[in-house]
Amino acid sequence: MAPKVQEGQLYKTIRYDVNSDGVDEIVALSAYKVEGDEYLGQLIVTDLDGQHLFEGPRPEKSSDAFAFGHFHYGDADIQAIIADEDDSGSHISLIGATPVSDLRPTPFRVWRWNDGMFIPEFVNTLIERPAESNCYVWEAKDFEYADDRWISKFYYNKDGELMATVIDTTCEERVLLGEAKVVITENGIGLKDWVQLPK
Repeated sequence: MAPKVQEGQLYKTIRYDVNSDGVDEIVALSAYKVEGDEYLGQLIVTDLDGQHLFEGPRPEKSSDAFAFGHFHYGDADIQAIIADEDDSGSHISLIGATPVSDLRPTPFRVWRWNDGMFIPEFVNTLIERPAESNCYVWEAKDFEYADDRWISKFYYNKDGELMATVIDTTCEERVLLGEAKVVITENGIGLKDWVQLPK
């Protein structure tokens, strides 16, 4: 059976004006080392004509900050690009997820666009703090997950709005799942306009 993704194929793309020139760029993953249904991904940024503006490394160790890919136990991919601010000004950040094969908070990797390249920043989870606030802060999290809500995934809806999938383990009887639009906050991510309340 032919692989679903071919060598060099862009299998994940996000359009965003990362260099603030008024024109969108394409942030994407390019497949390499394709073996059956599994493959690795190289982070690249191109202009709309396909000219490469940035090429990340092509690591083969999952521990590398630029390790992406599709594996039998989950995906290490890119999910969102946000504009955030801190004491040094406004920044463009790329958010990617690491594989999670069980019920625990998703560790998200964050890279910051700086001088024409994405620089690794940190790896953390997004946990609701305080409870029932719809505010999710970057927090180091171990395997304990009881009585928490966390963001498990980002995606864009058909209108290009950034969405989040939320997992809620505060209910003793079962795990709840919700979907909401997101807004960037000073300390992380806020939820607004629930599309589906956790149920």
